Amino acid sequence: GSGFQVLASLCHEAMDQQSLMVGQELFGRGKEGTHVLFVIAGEVKYWHGIHTALEMRGTPATATIQKEQYLCEQVLFLNWQHQGVLLARMPCEFATMEGTAFHQTVRRFPLILALCKKFTRAYVDEIMASTEELTDLPLGTQAMKELVDKAEDTDG
Repeated sequence: GSGFQVLASLCHEAMDQQSLMVGQELFGRGKEGTHVLFVIAGEVKYWHGIHTALEMRGTPATATIQKEQYLCEQVLFLNWQHQGVLLARMPCEFATMEGTAFHQTVRRFPLILALCKKFTRAYVDEIMASTEELTDLPLGTQAMKELVDKAEDTDG
């Protein structure tokens, strides 16, 4: 079905790999967000609200992102600026999904596109309604499930 075609197209056109060495910074606050990042090996540390690695000396990391975790999903739904610094604490491997390529791929599949548009509205509403500060960290599985349900329930 089209679900498999979309997945195959996304893997082919939107996905890539990236490696980081110890101490290497992947992004800093204020930089344009372009990719969702999936950690395949190693772990990275995230400092919310910090622009550069120099600023974070002595500041504990906001989060540690490990194998099979991801971040920066926001690039799929918003024009995104990173909200903190991501730094490798050990050699790391990522799978990356480029937001622009994701959008171009999904546009070719009308049913998937319609669902993605509904989901995006639900996601953006959720972010705008939140009193939490914006972050590059994911909403979490439960919140995502609720948004999917919400998107499937809405018309138009």
